[in-house]
Amino acid sequence: MRLQTPIPNSNGVQPGGTATWDLPIGRRYHQLDIEYSGVTLAQMTEIRYIINGEVFHRLSATERDTLNGFDRKAMGGGILSICFDRDNLYRQEGEELTSIQTGSVDPKSGKAITTFKLEIDLAAGAYTPSIKVTAEQSDNDPGRPGPGLLLRTLKFPKALTTVGENEVSDLPKATEGPEKYVWVNRTFIKSPVVTGVEVMRDNLTVFKRSKALNDRRQGDGVRTPQAGYYVIDPLEEGYDFEAINLYNSLSGKPYQDFRYKTTLSAADPSLVFIVEYIGGL
Repeated sequence: MRLQTPIPNSNGVQPGGTATWDLPIGRRYHQLDIEYSGVTLAQMTEIRYIINGEVFHRLSATERDTLNGFDRKAMGGGILSICFDRDNLYRQEGEELTSIQTGSVDPKSGKAITTFKLEIDLAAGAYTPSIKVTAEQSDNDPGRPGPGLLLRTLKFPKALTTVGENEVSDLPKATEGPEKYVWVNRTFIKSPVVTGVEVMRDNLTVFKRSKALNDRRQGDGVRTPQAGYYVIDPLEEGYDFEAINLYNSLSGKPYQDFRYKTTLSAADPSLVFIVEYIGGL
């Protein structure tokens, strides 16, 4: 059964402050619902959730709301959701793959989530902020002890000043070390001038579409394209194993090269990549 649990004891809910919540350890988290008043989405300038001291999510409230709209969630209206499960997939197991299981110890590695924190930066103009947080939780899954696989939603500003094709190859990718970046779940490119994208992995094209074709395919699937964003979403038809693997399944080694070829109709010095990675703790 899913539990709806209010999270008490917030600190710093004040103009120009950082509001913080220490999330209780011991259950699995599927979603956080943030009810806000006296503050706008634009005045919540950055939202972070932090696991064992590492930032796993770094977006503004406006960006988070747009990603929710892409997933066919309601937008605005005084409620902002952060979903740890992956939305609108055919299998419950696929959706819950990235739920956050706290307190459970992996018997092989000894790893466990022992601290979980939510932080929201508030602009100075948020004169009378009021924020309540409710967690959707369930009991930990004994069939997958330990923290399991987690979503990292990270933001990378890129000033792309060339009209036409621009290559970006320096975003995080899999290494021989800790497996933080095993799959790219989705990539959101925040820019109004993207006309097409090609994704290459060790010189093989794994994705290539115009903006018009991409929006059509996603709208025909389980997504709602958003203005000002180009999204690479292998899950667009609801199949949960379609994320882009950054490890070669034959060799067991990381791919050496992973790059985006982004075509622009005009220079965009404010372009931003928002990448969802799936990986371990």
